[in-house]
Amino acid sequence: MEPSEIKFKCSLYADDVILFIRSTVQEATAVKEILNVFGAVSGLRTNLAKCSITPIFGAEESLEEIVSILGCQVQAFPIKYLGLPLSTRSIPKAHYQSVVEAVARKMPPCHGALMARSGRLVWIKSVLRAVPIYAMIAENLPPWAREEIDSLCRKFFWADHKWLWLQKIDRDRAWSQLPIKTAPEVQAFFRALTYISVGDGRQALFWEDRWINGEAVVDIAPCLYQLVPRRTRTRQTVRDGLIDRAWTRSITGGMSVDAINEYLFLWNTLRDYQLTEAPDRTI
Repeated sequence: MEPSEIKFKCSLYADDVILFIRSTVQEATAVKEILNVFGAVSGLRTNLAKCSITPIFGAEESLEEIVSILGCQVQAFPIKYLGLPLSTRSIPKAHYQSVVEAVARKMPPCHGALMARSGRLVWIKSVLRAVPIYAMIAENLPPWAREEIDSLCRKFFWADHKWLWLQKIDRDRAWSQLPIKTAPEVQAFFRALTYISVGDGRQALFWEDRWINGEAVVDIAPCLYQLVPRRTRTRQTVRDGLIDRAWTRSITGGMSVDAINEYLFLWNTLRDYQLTEAPDRTI
């Protein structure tokens, strides 16, 4: 690689080191001498047999000589460093699938059935979510991978009690219209993990569910939300709210400046919103 193409020539993390050098015999010889001097002074000698050389741009003509000087094995590009892919092109789908599989492997053998809900929540936040967050340091995950990871987390969290989930996806159950008492933090976590793809608007709740570009009215218009009676917030569907703009008549009391601004924003956002004949989907 040419010097102008390299912003960082060396990266060190604990005992993992990656060096970017030009593919010349002179530079390979210099690197070997530097490592030898470092080993003689510090006592930390480099085991070159466990190292690898990866040609990135060209370098095929001098690769054989460089390998003979350094005594390293050759590894084809792209490669991984600290578990993250290094590539000059788009990351292949197989890498993203490996991230999803890594999340699945992090689930405990009991699959959550024998863990308290609070324990599952901690496990999701500190272990399962850490895998994609680390992967996104190098490259943003595509939507399909994020959805699969979210699905794994949902299944793990609701391993024993799926009342909120079933209430959304199976309205034909006899108890689906009954109020289900769950802790506020559980409801908040459920809303954070799910959103509604609106079709006919008969299932999604206008004020509570995340159906406006992945956000809920309570998130984008909190002041306005407080002016709607609780009974209406928990019962008015998207379809009921959009027909003749019935949502505007659900607001009670005087509006503050912030509430007025939120009202205008919501009005403009929903002005041309169109429902379809397809049923709503909880994702």
